[in-house]
Amino acid sequence: MTLLGRIQRVEGKRLMLAPDLSIKLAQADQFFDQRLRPIIDGYIAAAGADAPADEREAFTFEPPMPEEVDLAAAGIASVVWASGYARNYGWIDFPIT
Repeated sequence: MTLLGRIQRVEGKRLMLAPDLSIKLAQADQFFDQRLRPIIDGYIAAAGADAPADEREAFTFEPPMPEEVDLAAAGIASVVWASGYARNYGWIDFPIT
């Protein structure tokens, strides 16, 4: 599997990519450290769990960031499309004021 940056456009079987993969990965790590870690640590403390301290070292990853990928030339037959998700409660028909 190869992790690539955001697809900006598609021309035939070629993907034009944004050179932002490193930035997006760093933002994901920052989100974890700032938003999720406190929730996890709070749960551990509230539960009185005997959990080991997080001893991870800072992780830096400088992936290759091609600006273009020719799917046919690269022999790529499948693409796993991952994008951001947000909650949508529009299907709930309940008057809230």
